[in-house]
Amino acid sequence: PAAANGANEEAVKLFLQEKIPFLKIGELVEAAAQNQKNVKDYSSEDVFAADKAAREFVISHFGG
Repeated sequence: PAAANGANEEAVKLFLQEKIPFLKIGELVEAAAQNQKNVKDYSSEDVFAADKAAREFVISHFGG
C-alpha cells in the first residue's frame, strides 16, 4: 500500500502538469507496485523505503 500510494501521488502530479494522460496513472501505480520487493516481516523503515522507491520509479519513467 505504501508503494501504491507514493506512486499514485507522483503520477497524479505528472497528470496535473499535463505530462501524462489520466489513464497512465493506474499503469504507473501498478508498475511501481510490481517493482517492489516482497517483504514478509516489514518495519516502518521498509514502509518508508517502499514509498520512496515507488515515487522514484514514477519520476524516473516520466518525471524528467
